[in-house]
Amino acid sequence: MAVGGICLPGTAAYWEERLRELASLRVSGGDIYKVDDVLARAIRNIADESLLIAGCSLDARVELTTGESTGGVLGCPRDAISSAPDSCEILPEGFSMYTSAGGPGLAALADTASTERAALAVQALGSGASGKAILDCIRMAGIDTFLFVSDGSGPEAYGCLAAASRGKSTILFLRECPKNQI
Repeated sequence: MAVGGICLPGTAAYWEERLRELASLRVSGGDIYKVDDVLARAIRNIADESLLIAGCSLDARVELTTGESTGGVLGCPRDAISSAPDSCEILPEGFSMYTSAGGPGLAALADTASTERAALAVQALGSGASGKAILDCIRMAGIDTFLFVSDGSGPEAYGCLAAASRGKSTILFLRECPKNQI
């Protein structure tokens, strides 16, 4: 599991610890929608107003009815849980978010046009894109504070979560392959 969030200043250590609690989450069988629903509910159950945006990618380690084995969610944890709308929306605190069924999802401290442009550029890379390629697409759109989630749908794809703020970035892949190296 890879999980992360964007929180209010001064709460990062608290949320790092709270989000670790999700490591014990288990999903058994079902379909990709059930995996996503379980992830979203688990995040919502621990969220408070200091967690602005949260994302998670999970390798369920079981084959689901659709042949997939991963799930991913991104959004404001206190909002209603819903499927990805394939569009960009405005979020609190100057953030915007693009989500698409099958991914990727990108929440960024940017206007909606920049966020959508970056998310679509990453989507155009196809499944199995390298960490460097993902980060380059987002940075080329002028975005340096973001949370990115890919659920690993598609051939050669691996679930992934990337976060960046103030020139620092972290990217985690659920399974390692040579292309994943930054």
